[in-house]
Amino acid sequence: KNSGTKSIKDITMAAADVGIKQNITLTDSTNYALSFMAKLDGASAAFATLAAGYSSTGLTAGDSNCTLNSTTLVTTGWTRYTCTFASAASHSGTPYIYIQQTHSTAHTYYVDAVQLIAG
Repeated sequence: KNSGTKSIKDITMAAADVGIKQNITLTDSTNYALSFMAKLDGASAAFATLAAGYSSTGLTAGDSNCTLNSTTLVTTGWTRYTCTFASAASHSGTPYIYIQQTHSTAHTYYVDAVQLIAG
């Protein structure tokens, strides 16, 4: 854990675009800042394809990656990842934010201190 008493442990399968998702409906056409802490498990292979963003449709095809300050997870300590994005002009289904890998290798990683701020 980075802060508090718990963190999210994600054990990915060997599939692309899998990871952590949290259902949330954001205000349409609004700018957001997303930040979180993450760390790669010491037993996992190198990981340089981290992605995060928002799906306004609730479908993987509706994912809109934001540009993270880094896409590499490390085992040596917690790293803060940040990005900004604008939500779509409309939404449908069950929208969500996500933190995931974009390639098809199994990994174990931890995420903590997620913040999503409008403005």
